[in-house]
Amino acid sequence: MNENVLNSLLVEFFENQRTSADRKREIEYNLANFKKQPDALRVSRQWLESPQTSPYVAFYALSIYEDLLCRWYDASVRAEDRADTRSFLFRVLTTSHQRFPPFVTNKLVKLVVDIAKKEFPHDWPDLMQQVYDLRQSSLMLCLVLCKTICEEFVANREDMPAARKADLKMHLLQEVPSIMVVAVEVLVNIHETCIKSPPFASPTDGVAGGFGMGMHSPVRSPHAVNFPMVGESPSKAAFPLSPARSNGLSNEAIIHGGQIHGDNVVLCRLALDALHSLVSWVPISEETHASLVIDTIFKFAQLTDGGTVELGSLGMTCINEVMSRNHVPQEFFTFIMLITKQVCEMMRYLTSDVPGGAPRIVGIDATYQEKLIEFLEHFVGKHISRAAESVPDFPLEEFLVLLFKFTFHQPSPEAYLSCLHIWDVFEDQLIAKQADPKAGVLHVQRLQGGLLGLSREVMRKVQFTEYPEDLNAFGDDLTENGENEWELYLRTSCDLVADLYPDGVLQSLFELFMKHSDLLFSARGQVPSEPVRYAALDLRAVLAVFGRVSHVFTANFRGGLSAATTIIERLLGILNVDGVRQPNSIAKSKASDAYEQLAVQTFSTLSVFIHWFELYRVEAVHNQADLAGFQRLLLPLINFSLDAMSSRKNISNASSALLYSIASTVKPDILAYDPISQYLTIVHSASISYPHTTMKNVYKFITAMYVLPHTGNASERVLGSSPAAMQKNEVKVPIRHTIDVMCAMMETVQSEGTQPKEIVHQSLAPLVRPTIQLVRVYAHDHTILPLLLDFILQLFSSLRKQVTRDTNLLQDTLNLFLSMLKGNDLKRSILDGPGNAVLDKFILIIGSLVGDKAFEKMLPGIIHFLDVEICGQCIADESLGIDEIRSHFYEVLHQIVLQHSRWFFGSQVARMAGARSGGETHEKELLGILNMIARTFQMSSMDVFRQNLLTLQDLDSKTKLYSKDVFKQSMLLPFIEMLLDCLLGKSRDFLRDDLIAVLGGMILTDLALNINFLFQLIPAFITTRCGGMTLEQHKVLANYLQAIQDSQNCGELLNTVVNDYGFFAQTAGAGR
Repeated sequence: MNENVLNSLLVEFFENQRTSADRKREIEYNLANFKKQPDALRVSRQWLESPQTSPYVAFYALSIYEDLLCRWYDASVRAEDRADTRSFLFRVLTTSHQRFPPFVTNKLVKLVVDIAKKEFPHDWPDLMQQVYDLRQSSLMLCLVLCKTICEEFVANREDMPAARKADLKMHLLQEVPSIMVVAVEVLVNIHETCIKSPPFASPTDGVAGGFGMGMHSPVRSPHAVNFPMVGESPSKAAFPLSPARSNGLSNEAIIHGGQIHGDNVVLCRLALDALHSLVSWVPISEETHASLVIDTIFKFAQLTDGGTVELGSLGMTCINEVMSRNHVPQEFFTFIMLITKQVCEMMRYLTSDVPGGAPRIVGIDATYQEKLIEFLEHFVGKHISRAAESVPDFPLEEFLVLLFKFTFHQPSPEAYLSCLHIWDVFEDQLIAKQADPKAGVLHVQRLQGGLLGLSREVMRKVQFTEYPEDLNAFGDDLTENGENEWELYLRTSCDLVADLYPDGVLQSLFELFMKHSDLLFSARGQVPSEPVRYAALDLRAVLAVFGRVSHVFTANFRGGLSAATTIIERLLGILNVDGVRQPNSIAKSKASDAYEQLAVQTFSTLSVFIHWFELYRVEAVHNQADLAGFQRLLLPLINFSLDAMSSRKNISNASSALLYSIASTVKPDILAYDPISQYLTIVHSASISYPHTTMKNVYKFITAMYVLPHTGNASERVLGSSPAAMQKNEVKVPIRHTIDVMCAMMETVQSEGTQPKEIVHQSLAPLVRPTIQLVRVYAHDHTILPLLLDFILQLFSSLRKQVTRDTNLLQDTLNLFLSMLKGNDLKRSILDGPGNAVLDKFILIIGSLVGDKAFEKMLPGIIHFLDVEICGQCIADESLGIDEIRSHFYEVLHQIVLQHSRWFFGSQVARMAGARSGGETHEKELLGILNMIARTFQMSSMDVFRQNLLTLQDLDSKTKLYSKDVFKQSMLLPFIEMLLDCLLGKSRDFLRDDLIAVLGGMILTDLALNINFLFQLIPAFITTRCGGMTLEQHKVLANYLQAIQDSQNCGELLNTVVNDYGFFAQTAGAGR
C-alpha cells in the first residue's frame, strides 16, 4: 500500500462525513491487514522519515510501532532491533516534532515514554540525560517529556508487572531533584522576565506583604481579638495596624498579574503540570529543593489577573497537593511562615477594592477561587493549630482578620458556605482546646470577642432585612439532603453561630428576636407588608439558632428561668398573631408562606425547649409558684397546638409533634386540662381529615398521655381506665384510619419499658387477630394491603415479647405469609405489584423476630423456605428489580447466623468442658445460608456483593466462621476460588480492598491447607482464566500466592497478583 492510497483511505475514514459505517469497517479491515505485512515496519519508518508524509499517515505509522511494543520482548524481536527502534523514534521526536500537528507529536511522545517504561535504566541508561539536554534545543519538548515521564512512570495501570513498577518508581525518585530543577528554572526565568506589574500597594502604607498586622487597635485590649461589630460592613471595617515585626523571611514584593503570552504560557503550564505530578507522591525534603519549589509555585499561585489566572489555578492545584498530604518539613517554622505570608497577601489583595470599583474577588475566576478556598481548608484543618502553638510570632490574628474579610466578600452563596466550613473546622479546633488550660496562643478566651463578631456577621447574612436581594434569589432546587438552597444556607449559618459560644450569642440573638417580633406584633389586624414578611422570615432564622442554644437554659435552669420564660412567652405571642397559626386566613401570598415557615419554626423551637419544660415540671411539683408559672406557659401552648391541627400540613405536623413531645417527655397530667378532655371527644372524627403524619402524631400523643407514668396518682388511673378509654369508638372508624391509629399507638411505646407496652397490648389484643386475617381479604388491594403489612411489622417490632407469648399467633402469622409467597405465582405477583410489598414485609418481620428464642424452633423450616421459595424464585432473579428487598433478605440471613450461632455450631462451653460435639449442630441449615450468600458473588449487583463481603467479615469476627470445621471442610476452598476469580475480574475492581480483606482472612485461617490448594490448583485456575498465558507467567502468579505468610504481606501479594494478572492477560491478548 503506497502512501497516497493510505492517505486517501485515512482522509475518507476521518474527514468524509458521507462515509458509511460499512465502508469504515472495510477501511479498518484493510488497515489492520496491512499491519500484519512483513514489511509494515520498514514502510512505516520511511513514512515517518519523509518530510512530505501527511499527519494521518504518520499517526497510522506510529500505531504500527505500538503493535510492536505489545510484543517487545518476544523472541521474534531481537535486542539490536529494539535498540534501533528506540533510537529511531527518539530521533524522529527530537528532530521532526515541529512539523507534526499536536495529535501526532503527543502519540510519538507517549510511544517513546512507553518504550522507556520497558527499558529505563537497564537498556536505556542515558534517557534522562538525553531529555535534560533538550533544554538547549527544544525546551518545550524537554518539559513535555518530563511531564509525561512523571505521569506515566507512576501510573496505576496494569501495563507492567508489579516488580517492574516498583523498580521504575525507585529510579524515577532518583531523578526527581533534577526534574524539579528543570521545571523551577523555567518558571523562575519566565516570572523574572515577563511579570512586570508593580507590587500591590496596601491601603495602609508601609505594611504591604509584611507581617505584624494586629487585630487590635490601640484602644482595644491586646489580649483579645475583635472582628467588626454587627452593622459594620466587613468591606469597610478598619483594622488599625501595628508596626511590622521582623520575621527573617524575604520581603520580596508579591505580584498578582503580568504579561505572559504564547509559548511562555505553554511552558509554564507544562512545568506546573510536571511539578503537580511529582508533589502528589514524592517525599518533599531539602533533597527535592522543597523551599525553592514551594516558593516558586506560590509566585504563580498568586497570579489572579485575567491573562494569567489559568496559571494561578495550576499553581494553587500544586500547593493544594502539598497541603493535602499534611506535609511537615524539617524546617517547619520557615515553611509555615512562608505559607502564611503568601496566603495572607493573597487574601489582602483579593479583598481590596479595584480603584473606583468593587473588591477584586468579585471578578475573580471561579476555578481559581475554588482552588484558593480548598487551600484555606487544608491550611486551617491541618496546620494552623500546630503553627499557632509552636511558631514564635505566628500571625494568627492577621490571618483571622483577612479570612473574615475574605469570607464576607465572597460573590456567590456556594463560595460563602465553603468559607463558613473553614470557620467551622477552626471552631472545632478551639472547642478541643477549651478543656486545655495550656492552650497557649490558641486559648479560647483570647479569640472569643472576634468569633462572637463573626457570629453576629453570619446572622446578618441570613437576615432579609439586611440582604433582601441576595436571599430572595435562592432557588427551590433540592440538594441531596432534601433541602432547598435557602434551607441549606440557613442551616449551615445557624450551626456555625450556635456551636462555639452559645452563651455569648444569646444577647445579640435576643436583640434581633425582640426587634423582629415587635414589628410582627405591630402588624396585627393588617395585611402583612413587605417589611413584616421580612421580619417573619428573619424571626425564623433567629428561632433556628435559639433552638440550637436551648441547652444553655436547661444547664442553668434557675439562673436562666426569667430569660427562658420571656422567650417562651414571646414565642406564644408569635403563635397568637393573626395568620401565623392559620396562614390560610390571609390571602395566598409570599406573606402567608412566610407566616407558615415562621409557625413551623416556632413549634419546632418549642419542641427543642421540651427538656426545659420537663425540668420546670419537676420543679413545679415542689413549688407552688413554679406550678403557676408552668401552667401559665403550658395551657396556651396546648391550646395553640390543638388549634393548629386544622392548619396547613407542615404546621399541623409540627404542632402535633410538639404535643407528642409534651406527653412523652414532660409528662404532665394532661387529662386535667379541659381543652384536652374536649378534644378527646372529637379526635376520631376530626383526625380522619388530618395529614397522615399529623394523625399518627395525635394518636402517639394520646397513647403517651394514657400509658406513660406521670406525677400524682396518674399511673394507677391509667392502668385502670386506659384500655376502655383507648378503644372507645375505635371499631367504628374506617379500616385505614384504624390501622394507622394502632400503628401510632405501638410506635409510641416501641422504645419504652414493659408497663407501657403491656397497656397498649392489652388495649389492642382483641383487634390483633381480626386485623391480621384481613390480609387474605385484601391480598390484591394496593391501598389496604401495605397498611396491613405495616401493622403486622409494627406489631412484632414494638410488642414482640407480648405477642410471641401466643405461639399460635406467631405460627399462624408466619404460615399466612408462607402460603402467600409459595409457588410460581410469587414472581408474577411481584411483577404486578402487591407481591413486592408482601415479600419485603415478610423479610422484615423475620428480621424483627430473629432474636427471639421461640423463633429457633421454626428455623429449619424458615431457612428451607427462604432458600427454595424466596431465594430460588425471586432473590436470585436480577430481572425482578428488587434490590432493596434483596438487601433486606441477606441482612436477615446475616442476623440469623449471628444471633443463633450456638444453634448452628453447638456450645463452645460444652466442648471446653469435655463434651465431644458441644451439643447439636445444624450444618445443613448453615450450608444452605452460606450457599445463598455465595450465589451473590455471581450476580451483577455490586451493592449486594459488597454487603455480603462485609457479612462474611462480620461473621468471622464474631463467630470465628472461617475456623469452624463445617466451613473449612465444605466452603473454605470453594469460597477462596470464587473470590479469587472475582478479584481478577475487572468489573469488580473498585471492590478490590474489600475482596482482599475477605480473601486474605480465609487464606490465613488455615495457611497449610490453603497453600496446598494454591500449589495444586492455581496453574489450572489461571489457565481457565487466561489460556494464552505462558507457563512462566503461571509460575509467577502461583509464586506470589504461595508466598503468603501473614496478614502483613497478604494484601500486598494479592494486589500484586491482580496487577500482574492484568498485565499478562493484556499481553497475551486474552482480556478479562
